Amino acid sequence: MMIEDDVAFWDSWNEDFLEAETEEEDRRLERRLAARLDADLDEMVDDLDSQKSQLETLVSDPAPVERARRRPRRPTLASALKEASKAGQHVSGAVIEPGKIELRFGEPGAAPSSNPWDAEIERLTQ
Repeated sequence: MMIEDDVAFWDSWNEDFLEAETEEEDRRLERRLAARLDADLDEMVDDLDSQKSQLETLVSDPAPVERARRRPRRPTLASALKEASKAGQHVSGAVIEPGKIELRFGEPGAAPSSNPWDAEIERLTQ
């Protein structure tokens, strides 16, 4: 792991630094430290460059946003009658079912009766 490598490096460097007896050894340890820090810095810069390019890609070409689809509205009798009126049609009746409206066109009239007493009443009132 990266952290374990860093800890091992610092422990080793610290022991070497404390045991160094000459200035030449100090300079050698300082160069070793500088090389390690330079390598770490280069790695961090590479990581930042990678993250920057990923962000630029996301910003320049965003993924399309999926919007929630709205449920279509159910037709209303009023809107159906309004459309029929615009078309100049006379509506004689309407059947409303879930999700649809069926209009019947034509002149309104008396529906034929299936009751035989209606015919008898009609005959007597004339």
